[in-house]
Amino acid sequence: MPELLTGTRECSWLDAKSQPYQLDQPRFAAELAKDVAALANNEGGVIVVGLRTRRNGSSEIIDEVRPVPVRLIDRDRYRKLVRERVFPFVRDFSTWWLPADDERGLLVIDVPAQASKDKPFIVSGSAGTQAAVNASSVAVPLRDDDGTHWLSGQELHRFLTEGWNVSGPPAPRVVVASSPAPPSAAVGEGDPLWSEEFREVYDAAGGRAAVGVPDGPVTPAGPGVMQQLSGDSRGPAAICAVPDFKPVILAGDVWRFFLKQSRDASPADYPALAGLPTADGADQLGRRIVRLTGGEWGAGELVQDGPGDAWRWRPVPAVDTTPALNADRWSWMGEPGTEPDLVIRADAFLPWRGATSWRIEKRGRERMRAALPGAALSRAMVTMARSCDIAHAPPAWEIISEREGGRQSERTAQYQCAVPALAGTWAVIAEARLILPNGFQYQSVQASAGLRIRLAGEAAAVGAADQRLSIAELVDVFLAAWETAMLVIPVALVEDPVAVPLAGPPRAELYVRAGERYVNGRPEYKELPQVMDLSPLGTATGTQLRQGGISVTAPLETGSDERRFLVRQAVARMAAGQWGFIEVGDDLDL
Repeated sequence: MPELLTGTRECSWLDAKSQPYQLDQPRFAAELAKDVAALANNEGGVIVVGLRTRRNGSSEIIDEVRPVPVRLIDRDRYRKLVRERVFPFVRDFSTWWLPADDERGLLVIDVPAQASKDKPFIVSGSAGTQAAVNASSVAVPLRDDDGTHWLSGQELHRFLTEGWNVSGPPAPRVVVASSPAPPSAAVGEGDPLWSEEFREVYDAAGGRAAVGVPDGPVTPAGPGVMQQLSGDSRGPAAICAVPDFKPVILAGDVWRFFLKQSRDASPADYPALAGLPTADGADQLGRRIVRLTGGEWGAGELVQDGPGDAWRWRPVPAVDTTPALNADRWSWMGEPGTEPDLVIRADAFLPWRGATSWRIEKRGRERMRAALPGAALSRAMVTMARSCDIAHAPPAWEIISEREGGRQSERTAQYQCAVPALAGTWAVIAEARLILPNGFQYQSVQASAGLRIRLAGEAAAVGAADQRLSIAELVDVFLAAWETAMLVIPVALVEDPVAVPLAGPPRAELYVRAGERYVNGRPEYKELPQVMDLSPLGTATGTQLRQGGISVTAPLETGSDERRFLVRQAVARMAAGQWGFIEVGDDLDL
């Protein structure tokens, strides 16, 4: 518990900060680099943002835990700045968020003890004073009890002299225009298993004249190996290889894009996250596609729409047969007597960079509320209601109150609209929810869209005995909910969700669940066959027929035809893997 730190004295391994570092201001960015390097030069330690101190003699005592707003914390930016300003790389450096509530918490910056051979850690862009910031200067900070001081010029000179006397002065830089320096390593050097294949693709690409010479030996990279090359006038290049695939050379703008992502990736390196290239070519639309394999994000692609256009990463569409993570987290089910018979929902997880510092503003709420009436989910709800002759005009979207299970804040937004049935009840309710990541419980922007359906309300309206949904209607609702969650609800944050850079694969989780009702205070659970006509799927061999959930990974810009195919595939795999309909085909025979 953070409260246990109250009364603790700052020391050589504990540095307390009452406010976040203002990283937009150079002197505060320099202070973060200084504080991290000082701990690394000592025996490691932690910086805790959200603790107020008071002076007690010559010491600083933690006086109060004062959580800071999560919107002021961008953990990726902290990590990136430390990578850029502290040299050498601080191994196992990490940050983590300790929430006090949905909107506030403590930021913990963890600097593990570093190997002696890596010290001293130097801060670039600082002249060794608190105020001076100079991109061409360096300084060495040291942690001293509860404070930090800079290594003096005399001390720095002494350490440099000792190293100079042992290893000699640095070699002079010589430029010989007519005779290029030989490469520091041969093509394929460093990994005998790949050396021959590296030389083959290097020669086929045009060799030294086309892609330059090796900058060093072959090194491990994510799922495989790579050897960086000096390149040509277009920029640097590299040979990359993954087991079971032929090596691929990336050069020019695509390799510069890859390198930039590597610098931005955190905490792991980009090849470990996105994978390494296994093919480079064009698709049927003329776009250049570099296929990536072996990364934690799964199969992906680097895409360039046309020559000179910007590169972007996107996932390869896939259905994950693992049950969805949130399959058991369901929205409020209603008061006794008004419980839904069926709940269908799609949750979109959008791993956007920097989203932990975002907030939902008034104009964003206005955009979201204006977009919802024209969303696919609204159209699906109205179509369903009109087929039962219980609605004649699209209903309005309203804020969900806390009494109705909603929560509104600068990090959450929830809206709903209801189609009324007879006797003052409702037949269909559409829900839209947006939750921002806090860096701890939630790592991605989460947008949810779904329908709660009361078949009793529909049946009462039309006098029908059987109002069960068909499999085709389930597919239609899933498709509408997915599109709404991915492309409509996020307009509360950004005007064009497709244009926002990703820090991982966007994922949709599709859920369906039969409802329940309370009789004499005890729940009675329905089964899916009671509320959906599953007969087109064949005969079920399973016994769990109350709910289902499955994940789909796909780019935000996925077209409607491909999205529909993925939904059909997801429902088919859910039916076979979770409900026991083992004879169903991937297209659901629709």
